[in-house]
Amino acid sequence: EPQPRHRLIIRQQPERSRVGSVSEKMDRRPIDPPPVIQLVEHNPLDPLSQQYTISPAYFMQVQLLDASGENVILQLKGHKATAMAGSMVSPLHPLRDTSSVHGAYFVFSDLSVRMEGSFRLRFDLFEIAGYV
Repeated sequence: EPQPRHRLIIRQQPERSRVGSVSEKMDRRPIDPPPVIQLVEHNPLDPLSQQYTISPAYFMQVQLLDASGENVILQLKGHKATAMAGSMVSPLHPLRDTSSVHGAYFVFSDLSVRMEGSFRLRFDLFEIAGYV
């Protein structure tokens, strides 16, 4: 079985969120702290492997799951509004960590949940194949 090319590390784990408004224009309270995911190449000795840190071909999507992590929650019950608000897709950002080491990160700073309860977040990594 081939080894994965990348590894994902949760650098900042979200802990809580206050319920925001159902209306897009009303009060939005972001998840605190905002989720930050690092993309790490499995073969850092390969000179081409460092190009991924500046590649626009990678992006990440987040979805809200129930507490068991089995079911995706898309909408509020009894409303047409989505269960989450904010930017649910993040491009790859070349940043430095707290030790000034360069890395590739996905940052979800504008994400809020519109309902009470305990939930999980699922992060899916995508690569645009054939991107030049």
